[in-house]
Amino acid sequence: MFHSVLLTSDDLLQGAGYTDDPLPARLDREADTLLTRLGRHLRHAVTIVVVISAEIDRRTRLLVSELVQ
Repeated sequence: MFHSVLLTSDDLLQGAGYTDDPLPARLDREADTLLTRLGRHLRHAVTIVVVISAEIDRRTRLLVSELVQ
């Protein structure tokens, strides 16, 4: 039987390590400029896409294995 667990957007953001806290930028001695903020948001967006893609791949493989049996 195929079991599905629904993930919320908050789960994906947390799994991707997303945070709005500017503290990590200060700890890395990274200047908090518009460009660095944009870069951080782009890195987070790419990470979220990768997490979603991995979840889709995992569920697809599970579904195919259930259908083959």
